[in-house]
Amino acid sequence: MRRGAIPRTTLLAFRLLVSMLIAIQGWYRLLHGGSPPFGDWLASQGIPLPHAIAWSITIGEIIGSACLAIGVCVRPSALLFTAVYPMAVMLIHRA
Repeated sequence: MRRGAIPRTTLLAFRLLVSMLIAIQGWYRLLHGGSPPFGDWLASQGIPLPHAIAWSITIGEIIGSACLAIGVCVRPSALLFTAVYPMAVMLIHRA
């Protein structure tokens, strides 16, 4: 291993941890009926198509976290999360 490189096991552990946290978020929202209230909140923030976006984010979290955990489509999943979560932080701190 070259100097300064991150070991593959460390990257795997980090990827699994992140995917688990995202999966918990998505599954909790799906199983506890949180997508419609999330869509209502998005509507109150003036976001167009709020319920479609809420469901898309929920399903994206579930499928994307599974892909991230097993190492399939890691870059598209990471791109999805990189787009969604900074926007969420901006919306929350704006509210």
